[in-house]
Amino acid sequence: MKQLLCQSMQHIEIRSKTIDKPLSISEYKKLYQPTKSRKEIYVAENVTQSDLLKVTYSPGIEDDFTKSELLNFLKDELNPYVKNGFISSCLSMQAYSLDDFVRSILRVSIVWGVERAVSVFEKCVDKESSVDMKEIALLEGLDYEREQIEIYDGVKLVTRQHLLALCPNFRSSSFVREGVPDLFGGNFLVVDYSLSPIFSEPPKSLFPKNKPFQTKINSTERTDFSITGFCNILSLVCNNRIRPIEIPSYFHGEQVDFGYLTGGDVKIGGFSSGGFRHVLDKDFLASHANVSNENLEKAKELYDKVYGSNNETFELLRTVVIPRWVKANKRKHEYIDAMIDLGIAFESLYMKDEERGISFKLQMRAAWYLGNNFEERQSLMEGLKAFYNCRSDAVHKGKISEKVKVGREKVTIFSLFEQSKQLCRESILKVIEDGKFPDWNSLILGERVI
Repeated sequence: MKQLLCQSMQHIEIRSKTIDKPLSISEYKKLYQPTKSRKEIYVAENVTQSDLLKVTYSPGIEDDFTKSELLNFLKDELNPYVKNGFISSCLSMQAYSLDDFVRSILRVSIVWGVERAVSVFEKCVDKESSVDMKEIALLEGLDYEREQIEIYDGVKLVTRQHLLALCPNFRSSSFVREGVPDLFGGNFLVVDYSLSPIFSEPPKSLFPKNKPFQTKINSTERTDFSITGFCNILSLVCNNRIRPIEIPSYFHGEQVDFGYLTGGDVKIGGFSSGGFRHVLDKDFLASHANVSNENLEKAKELYDKVYGSNNETFELLRTVVIPRWVKANKRKHEYIDAMIDLGIAFESLYMKDEERGISFKLQMRAAWYLGNNFEERQSLMEGLKAFYNCRSDAVHKGKISEKVKVGREKVTIFSLFEQSKQLCRESILKVIEDGKFPDWNSLILGERVI
């Protein structure tokens, strides 16, 4: 391959489909020389003249015989992965042609040299090879301004400046740009992954059911780490909704630095151009919790317990109860939806096996589970009765009164909701600590059997 590329470099032509004037090799190479600090976050919306020229111009081989020799070599080397003249990689959502692949290899050879292009290509066709990547979750509802902390091996909580050091050329939306008001906390969970294999036959459809590429978390502690799951547990610990609102992927390693695995433009720095991004609506009224190292240690302890077991109790907590409690923590004071979400969390906790008499049984079970004496249990039952009445109004009438009667007093809906939310949180934490739901009959009869 080295000999073929060296021959090809003698017949390089760099042209554009829209501009008559060709570029020289030195001019083309200059387009890819870094012009900005590697500690700067680039913003996707900022397209420079250099970026436009990279897309517009592409290298080709003038001599047909030399081009044919290189193309035939690549066909033989990539034979297991080529279908109808097309190939796909784990870094591209779309298949691309072998002609595109040739142009990309030429681009690499021009900018970084033939020997480096050959070395990277050989690593890419190795069946055991993989591409390293980082999933970068922008977190809402969290303030952490200390040094970066490793939560697990391969999982870090970092601030914006640490993110720039980990991912020098990371690109994302404008709210992570320097100088823009920090609306969302500027904290990130960064998780190390790998993707393999690098090449595959193009799928029959754009979104195949059985994807040929496998994602693996690079961690010796939590190979099944869930960003959303950990945020849910951290929300419980901090008593505030903490959630990922954007999760782009950043690819790194020499296979990606040279870009030719992706169809189209070479994006130096390895950020994902699509396919690994999930964006949620941002809550501009969200409150931020100041997270301590003690909070993180507690969250790790609870996460290991809830996500490290397949028993039915923890399965229910992580799939229904905790997500609904977190969802009810929205700061927009949309009490109708919040009451419904919190009601689902309560019923899943206290009434998962019941179909009738839900309201009274829920109040009674919660009162006995959380209360330590008659007065506490009576107060709990009154509060939960008022909550459940409001929850019923939200479901059946679509509206809730501003003031609610709890026992002999009238309280605001805000006060009732906050009290109910805390009771639900206390219930969840107690079930996690106990490791299972109690025997309700024994508990209500006065025997605290756990």
